[in-house]
Amino acid sequence: MMKRLLSAWLVFVMVLTMIPAAAFAVDTELFVQGEQDGAELSDHEESEEASGGTEHEASEEESGEVGDEAPEEEAGGTEHEAPEEEFGEAESEVPEEEVEHEVPEEQTGEIEVETPEEEAGLPPEAPESIGMQLAQVGIMQVEAVIDINIQAPPAKTTYTAGEELDLTGLTVTLKKDDASTEDVAFEDFESREITTDPANGTMLAKEDTKITIIHTASGKSVEQLIAVNPAEEVLADGKYKIDVRAWNATNDAASMMAGMLEKEAVLEVAGGKIYATIKFVKAAIMNIPVTGESVQEVWPEPTGTPVVGTGVKGTVNPAEESQTFRFEISTLDMPRLAMFVGAPMNSTQTIRLNFDQSSIEPDSTEAAVTEIAVKTAPTKTTYTAGEKLNLTGLAVTLKKDNGSTEDITFADFGSKGITTTPANEAVLAEEDIKIMITHAGSGKTVEQVITINPAEEALADGKYKIDVRAWHATNDAASMMAGMLEKEAALEVVGGKIYATIKFIKTTLYGQVVTGESVKEVWPEPVGTPVIGTGLKGTVNPEEESQAFRFEISTLDMPRLAMYTTSIQTIRLNFDASTIEKIGDADPEGPKEPNLEGIPAKEIVSQGEAAVIELQDIENLGEEEIIAVKFNQYTVILPVKLLKEQLSAPNVLGVRVVKEAVSGAIKNDMQSVLASKDSILEDFDLKLQKVFSNGVLEDVHELKNRIKVAIQLIDE
Repeated sequence: MMKRLLSAWLVFVMVLTMIPAAAFAVDTELFVQGEQDGAELSDHEESEEASGGTEHEASEEESGEVGDEAPEEEAGGTEHEAPEEEFGEAESEVPEEEVEHEVPEEQTGEIEVETPEEEAGLPPEAPESIGMQLAQVGIMQVEAVIDINIQAPPAKTTYTAGEELDLTGLTVTLKKDDASTEDVAFEDFESREITTDPANGTMLAKEDTKITIIHTASGKSVEQLIAVNPAEEVLADGKYKIDVRAWNATNDAASMMAGMLEKEAVLEVAGGKIYATIKFVKAAIMNIPVTGESVQEVWPEPTGTPVVGTGVKGTVNPAEESQTFRFEISTLDMPRLAMFVGAPMNSTQTIRLNFDQSSIEPDSTEAAVTEIAVKTAPTKTTYTAGEKLNLTGLAVTLKKDNGSTEDITFADFGSKGITTTPANEAVLAEEDIKIMITHAGSGKTVEQVITINPAEEALADGKYKIDVRAWHATNDAASMMAGMLEKEAALEVVGGKIYATIKFIKTTLYGQVVTGESVKEVWPEPVGTPVIGTGLKGTVNPEEESQAFRFEISTLDMPRLAMYTTSIQTIRLNFDASTIEKIGDADPEGPKEPNLEGIPAKEIVSQGEAAVIELQDIENLGEEEIIAVKFNQYTVILPVKLLKEQLSAPNVLGVRVVKEAVSGAIKNDMQSVLASKDSILEDFDLKLQKVFSNGVLEDVHELKNRIKVAIQLIDE
């Protein structure tokens, strides 16, 4: 059997050399089915079984190719054992024309070759002739594409002239000649040699009605229809009617909300801006009744996820159970609209407004405005001459001849043909005492009163008194703290700087008695959030249960003041510039003695056993105030008046507070007056010295009762 297989293999190689090169121009495989002369098919099958050959049952008509391969283990390396000379002899001893002569054209490619073993160079034990049926020389081809179809259209198929083609979502199916199919997404078109006309990203014209999709190798194509609407024409300022439908947010089909949107909408164009008015009416969604009132707010052309409570509110018509919304849109080409629908849906829905631009026509049915009234005054109504008008917060109501009303906020004045004199942000003069608000279409007007205070004049150095009120931090109204602030304040101007002194007094807030002492600290004209413990302290008057604060301010025009009681509150100091009055250098109430029991206006920490106080440390403090000098557990209280007296001397740079040891004699005298069980923890003497510019120190005597030492004892 091995010899027979070897002989058949040699003939197979020989015949291969005679096959024309053209037969291998494409990917091919040669299949050889050998058959011995006169042998039955069963004999051939036996030889295959013995040699481990593969049986190919596919008929020529079914697959067009038949193969028979000799297993490597039976062939046993025959290819390497056969000498090259034998191969060469086999090629030379089988004439090409002999083979061609024995293969009629009408046959299926079966070739029978009889080769004597002498001619073939076969071993002597081989049969005299071996019949080789070199039939079915087949060619395996790549499956050919025979058709192309749309499997999924692009996500966007409706455009406005001038938009770019977007083929995202497009998928096609390739049908092949072996009955298989292949789905190809748009992202893979290039790798599968699929092109489109026009190409993705092409700017479309209204004549572009289809996309041709072409499989380059086969030439097969398919068309996808698109709609390109004419580009929007710029509408002239005016009012229009237009049909509108609620369209799905992503698909070109009606939204489930379509039944709620009234067909006719209104457009108002002002200064090139488009304002749409739409109405939601009562309808059934999934067999559930939903009224127009259930649309609680809308977000036109939203970017990002809408936040409930920040949308545009509508106007409800209880009789109709409808609701009308008016908002600005940038285009009539499918603008998106998000809406929050309450019960029973309780969710945010998004639709597209499908405006039918062919239905647009001027609207001449607008009701006439018969009156205009101020609904809400501007947030700011009090100004100082030279400030700019700020109409934020202003709103008016238009009354119409059909009995309806329309509220217009300042932001919409332009679109509704409403003007103001003076205009917003105009620089105000003292003569500007009112704002004239006019509806241009009807000529109706209304006035809003404002207050213009004279501009501040630079105050000369000196002392003044002025009326002041505690004003709300943001609104032009009295603060809830107003009752605590004494009406009259004092101003002191030094070198162009203004120092205000105000007093908080005993009053009642929400039925509770509150004293001026409850204001623990203040922050004038704060920047950022005040930090408790860093503010200015006041001077308490225990008899009055009041507290006075003195601080620098940069302006008399509503300076802000933060204060800490049980929480941090912020007010504005509304100084009445018309009441300012100079009181001269002398205090009309006479000199005030400092209260050594009060709260220090400033604290200075000693460096070791001494502390130096310079004029710059106290120049902004009143003479009736006190300061504290810290020595570890000891605090020395000094009146500002005393320090200013010493610092006013010629060539004096500062006042030095010194803590010194006590002499032995004084210490013995001190111990003698103490009970025997007591002991002196620490003994020291305090000394005040003037520091001169030449470095000389001079003791200050006769302090009398103008100094106090507060000692904190530690229980050990």
